[in-house]
Amino acid sequence: MGTLIDTCVLVDLERRMSAPLDESQAALSKFDDDAFVSAITLGELAFGAELVRSAVKRERGRQFIQTVSDILPCLSADADVARVFGLVASDLGRRGATIGAHDTWIAATALRHNLTVVTANVRHFEYVDGLAIRRWWNVGEEPL
Repeated sequence: MGTLIDTCVLVDLERRMSAPLDESQAALSKFDDDAFVSAITLGELAFGAELVRSAVKRERGRQFIQTVSDILPCLSADADVARVFGLVASDLGRRGATIGAHDTWIAATALRHNLTVVTANVRHFEYVDGLAIRRWWNVGEEPL
């Protein structure tokens, strides 16, 4: 089973980098060949990068996103993912366990493609029935 890398994992990796291109390529290459990123995650990263006031840090964020895009194949939210999203969101809503739209889309993408979500935010994703989850370690620990 492949993996879908959650936004928080990539944010953690980016924060550890001093030279985004070289270090992020090395860090991202540690993921296996069956690792993917969701279009939702790329959007979250882009949103965060564009909010940064420093032009230098904003550009660094943009470079990191490009590196992620170059290394990890991106899965879009197509019609099949949208149907799974509807099922997951309605189930969570009925149970009063909403986790936010972005995480619901990421979970739906993983379910549709039979992927394990790699995340530091296990608590949110645990609410999604049938979703395989792997914990991303804290900063300073060996992540893989």
